[in-house]
Amino acid sequence: MFSTLASLFALEPGVVYLDSASVGPLPREAEAIGQQAVASKARPWARDRGASHAVADRLRVLAADLIGASAADIAIVCAVSYGLAVARQNLPLAKDARVLVLEADHTSQHLTWQRHAERSGACLEVVPRPADGDWTAAILERLADNGRAPPALASLSATFWRDGANIDLVAVCAALRERGTRIVLDLTQSAGILELDVPALGADFAVFPAYKWLLGPYSLAFLYVAPWHQQGPPLEDNGFNRDATGRYAAGAVRFDMGERDAFVGIPTAVAALDFLARHPRTDLRERLSGLTQRLADRLVDSPLFCLPAPHRSPHILGLRGAPEGIATACKRDGVYLTQRDGELRVSPHLFNTEADIDTCAEVLLRHLSAG
Repeated sequence: MFSTLASLFALEPGVVYLDSASVGPLPREAEAIGQQAVASKARPWARDRGASHAVADRLRVLAADLIGASAADIAIVCAVSYGLAVARQNLPLAKDARVLVLEADHTSQHLTWQRHAERSGACLEVVPRPADGDWTAAILERLADNGRAPPALASLSATFWRDGANIDLVAVCAALRERGTRIVLDLTQSAGILELDVPALGADFAVFPAYKWLLGPYSLAFLYVAPWHQQGPPLEDNGFNRDATGRYAAGAVRFDMGERDAFVGIPTAVAALDFLARHPRTDLRERLSGLTQRLADRLVDSPLFCLPAPHRSPHILGLRGAPEGIATACKRDGVYLTQRDGELRVSPHLFNTEADIDTCAEVLLRHLSAG
């Protein structure tokens, strides 16, 4: 089923794109919708403004389905950082409260809670990054320390962004709920691939963008707001979340961003998520797990090290020990990866093939032997 999907993307001959954890390419059908939407901006007199609300509602339904939520629990926002700012505003911290975060987490996560802790007089508690990738054990061990009060808030993910290490959110969130800890989830590297039930996890907030694994446009993201926070204050007041009488919209819509009905981004995102929804996540995970394992097997005798299979997510393979500049060298050969601080991140999607993985392995091994 997946072997013929590359033709549904504008992939050029000689390009092996294995960097969807950075930016996922638009499917051709979403690209076409986006072009039509751009044309509608050139002719605003011909655009059906009333249809924009229905398209946004459809997008809310598609986003909710990715995390097991109700459409009423989803706000449409412009970025993960915006969603985290909403969470921050609705989760006050007492002085000396503890905020649990992960070492080397993404900038949006770290900076949001660092600022919140500084303003509140709270303490940012960092869980050290485990060498073997077992974040679940590291977090649970930290929570088992009964010598201190439990953290007031924990900001976590299901897939660690740098190397694809997985986190068992069912076990970790259960332990957090037992301690009365508020839970914020960044699902940037998980939504659309992993099977997620955010309401069952008891999360207070969860956020994820459209432009990576969801194959959608930039500057668009989704915020899950638990029902018990849906009377809280939004970041802004606008014509989408509040009417002229001052009454807020019901549900998570009160947290929608201004200019929500972006008439290029919204229909493009709907087309992308509709495309993704036609490919069952179970099949997609199995496919991507096979591709990342194939690469791990090809590199087993190389100087590169990857996490043990039990601690890896199916769709991202982190490779440590890479010489500086190897990703740039691979790019010259048409293989696109991400490199940070000596780590390579390989992230295939549904358009990739076994041949792509073999090409990647051959290019990496050639540059490793030459280096």
